[in-house]
Amino acid sequence: MTLRFSGAIAATFIVLSAGLAQAAGMRAANHNAALAPIHELVADMNKGDMKSAALLFTAQNDVTDEFSPFHWTGNGFDAWAADYTRMVAAEGLSGVMFHPSKPYVSLSRNRGYVVLPMHITWLQRGKKGGEVGDLVVVLAKEGIHWRITSWTWTHR
Repeated sequence: MTLRFSGAIAATFIVLSAGLAQAAGMRAANHNAALAPIHELVADMNKGDMKSAALLFTAQNDVTDEFSPFHWTGNGFDAWAADYTRMVAAEGLSGVMFHPSKPYVSLSRNRGYVVLPMHITWLQRGKKGGEVGDLVVVLAKEGIHWRITSWTWTHR
């Protein structure tokens, strides 16, 4: 093998490696941007700040959860938040905290699908409680920002 040919192979390898590294970096940055509203949602809900959480959603959104009426549509998050607040009070729940784990993320240009394993803890009339499940979130990219179009809680 000639020195010139070896140099060409090495240069090609370096260029391909740099391109793959750049693509991986862009993919990671896009995943982080897509996960941002989900992390904000969890943080807002842990603070009980439903008004800030509502800003993370598209104008038309859906929520499915394990308490009646189970599905909220249109401006689903706001309707869900009102029913959730009533349910928490009726059940004597306090200190509800959402503890996410490592997500599964699938993105195409302007749509995303995220499965976020979650452990939820609370006090119910002073006794500790909790459950494990998945928060399944569908995202849409509006301009440069990702927004939540729907989410479903799936109890395990």
